[in-house]
Amino acid sequence: MFSYSKKNEHEKECNFLPCLCPHSGCDFLASSEELSLHFSHRHIHSGIQFTYDKFFTVFLNLDHKTIVLQEKNDANLFVIHNNHELLGNLIHITCIGPKSKTGFHYDILARSQGTSLILQSYTKIVQGHFADAPSAGMLLIPSDFFGSGQIKLDIRIRS
Repeated sequence: MFSYSKKNEHEKECNFLPCLCPHSGCDFLASSEELSLHFSHRHIHSGIQFTYDKFFTVFLNLDHKTIVLQEKNDANLFVIHNNHELLGNLIHITCIGPKSKTGFHYDILARSQGTSLILQSYTKIVQGHFADAPSAGMLLIPSDFFGSGQIKLDIRIRS
């Protein structure tokens, strides 16, 4: 128990803060630990599994809004956000979890016709609706990298 005046302070530290399932059409809401288990059992084939500190490949279409990632060892969930704009696609990665969790740094490597682009940023922590995810730290991948409407990205999330 704590007083109402300590609510915001408590929410920053609470590991049981409800987090929304990132799978489209699923309204499961639970702590980040329970959400990771839920995703592993109910939506495992709709996400991409990866290991921290190792590059993995993601194929991203121009119109993909989100792709869910799940780390193989600690089962943390991440979401790649993709917004198509005139000059290219704005991409950023968020981590689903309590506000007390620290963000992760990540690298994105994009290649197109002999040109390489290396982008770096860090994840924001989100609990709720992913359309409202923070836009700070968005990275621009120029539209000419999406030659056939799809791009291959090599991503590394560092622990």
